[in-house]
Amino acid sequence: SDMMARMISNDQFPPFEIGRSCAIEIPNEINSKITYKNLDLQTPEVQDRIKEGFLVNSLAMSLADRMSFELNRFMQLKKIEFLDGEVEQEIEGDAFGASVFILTTELGNLIEHLVDQLGGYVEA
Repeated sequence: SDMMARMISNDQFPPFEIGRSCAIEIPNEINSKITYKNLDLQTPEVQDRIKEGFLVNSLAMSLADRMSFELNRFMQLKKIEFLDGEVEQEIEGDAFGASVFILTTELGNLIEHLVDQLGGYVEA
């Protein structure tokens, strides 16, 4: 999406950090998909493809060293992973209900930050 292309080009999206992988393609062109993994997305190769009109289908990101995830062009969250041991320790030492509360709180924070950075909710 255009928003994710700006994220990659700018590399400033606090409190998020842009990850080291993405998938891009030119719409309606056969064999135009490119996947970058474990690569600085600020490299000229990636930036040139974005300027040439490649659209970002998915982008690896992280939130404040708390969790990593992939955001796709439909603004869906995939591959959510908690990064610090603090959440895992709380989950191991607590009951199931407390674990669900902690995880849903973390996911709620992630969603709220994304909504804020993407311009808020759209009124229907």
